[in-house]
Amino acid sequence: MSEGHPNLEYWMHLKHLGEHYAHQVSKEIVCFCQEYQASVIALPKYNEEFTRKVMYGAGNWRPLHLSTRIREYMHYKAWKAGIIVIEVHANGTGSVCALCGSEISEDGKRGKEFTCGNGHHGNRHLNAARNLTQKCRLQFGKQVV
Repeated sequence: MSEGHPNLEYWMHLKHLGEHYAHQVSKEIVCFCQEYQASVIALPKYNEEFTRKVMYGAGNWRPLHLSTRIREYMHYKAWKAGIIVIEVHANGTGSVCALCGSEISEDGKRGKEFTCGNGHHGNRHLNAARNLTQKCRLQFGKQVV
């Protein structure tokens, strides 16, 4: 071990552990999709500034980070399983109700829950995932000219 990197051995151990778990989680996601016969996985895509904030918060510039690796490994594993992975811009997915399309006010966002102007309520993350799915379906429906 060199004097410049006193924790290199520990850092490398964490890096390899991160690789292991990223492979394991990505495989479990693809197996889940196969079990339920999903042919498309839609992942949220954010603008660069927001992505940097999320990556920093998730610890993605540390030796043990998973989110970007899981996505990376999921792409090729899904492809081998005949599943397409698409990244869809996530703009606005958390600001409207997936059931009725009405705006969700800041007052309607309480922790993990949401309430829209028409009284629908539920999990904010599930609502955003449903909106992401709708955006994905719209993208598939567009005609290429």
